[in-house]
Amino acid sequence: MRDWVRQLTQWISQLRAALELLKARLNRIFHIREPLQIVPYRGYGTPIRLICMGRVSQGKKVRSHPKDASLWQNLLNTYRRFESDAVPCARLRVTVADQQMEIVANKEGYFQTEIVPSHPLQSDRLWYQTPHFELLQPPSTEGQPAATTVGTMIVPTAATQFVVISDIDDTIVYAAATDFFRMIRIAYMGNARTRSPFPGVAPFYQALQRGDSEQISNPIFYVSSSAWNMYDLFTEFLELQDIPPGPLLLKDTVLSLESLLHFDHAIHKHEKIEPILNCYPDLPFLLIGDSGQQDAEIYTQIAQDYEGQIAAIYIRDVSQQNPKRQRELQAIAQQARQAGTQFLVIADTEMAAIHAAEQGWIRAEALSGIVQVKKLEQHS
Repeated sequence: MRDWVRQLTQWISQLRAALELLKARLNRIFHIREPLQIVPYRGYGTPIRLICMGRVSQGKKVRSHPKDASLWQNLLNTYRRFESDAVPCARLRVTVADQQMEIVANKEGYFQTEIVPSHPLQSDRLWYQTPHFELLQPPSTEGQPAATTVGTMIVPTAATQFVVISDIDDTIVYAAATDFFRMIRIAYMGNARTRSPFPGVAPFYQALQRGDSEQISNPIFYVSSSAWNMYDLFTEFLELQDIPPGPLLLKDTVLSLESLLHFDHAIHKHEKIEPILNCYPDLPFLLIGDSGQQDAEIYTQIAQDYEGQIAAIYIRDVSQQNPKRQRELQAIAQQARQAGTQFLVIADTEMAAIHAAEQGWIRAEALSGIVQVKKLEQHS
């Protein structure tokens, strides 16, 4: 299998290189220069330390399509996501209140930096409209203003009880991650409206964000092994389904069969999750994932490494027909519990919600609404 994957990947790379060369030549002939843009990703931090992320690229924006969009329209959007030209080593100015600093993006146009505000944030709300980004180099297209944008940051408040870190595919939305070709069809041949969350996910995550109060005070992070290029699709999906927004921490990768088949999920998720744990050492965490890949193993290792900080692990069981995997989950659960972490393999969202209500992590009144919505969505 590896030989045909390697050969197909090589053909795709050659085709992509030829298309990029043709595009560059046509742009030079017709003096076409697509506008530069800064795409800010939701950041996170504390009142005295902010972690900002984003990407600088040159290319057309992806268009939002209806649920009945054609296969061609969806594939064209996928192409736009991965085709948009990175602006390597772009230089930006980042401003928070009266504090400024200059940063340089990497060769793929991505940037991540830490900034310390001159005055601590008030910490009286979960979301902040900051920082301000301005592109300094390269200059914007002639006749157009300099590329600028404003990011958003999530900062726990005094009312924050816990932090949630959730996987996306096969955890909140069906993705068939254990079936490679179905996964490709769902991920790259559809759009945000063709994807549906598991029943009850939206009200459950809303309840987790509120905790035992009416305030929106508990941050939710989404960590996925999908590429950063899919950022717009995930943010649109969360908004359409009324699932609480949160920082999306994705993977800097290229669209190739080889990278999809030989990607190390464990390394990626540890790299994204551990900085969040280190940022909030005094807060308990709930980790939510699925049994299809390595979430159970990854989360349990994190629970062992950060003993006492992981309150619970919820694993959606998408491998119920696999006896070997069921035995593995039982052994993993025992390891997590020895580290002082509650570990639940859940058949559906309702099971997690019942447990969360018993622990006082969500209000008892929210539970009945979650169960009702789940039943309605199951029969819709």
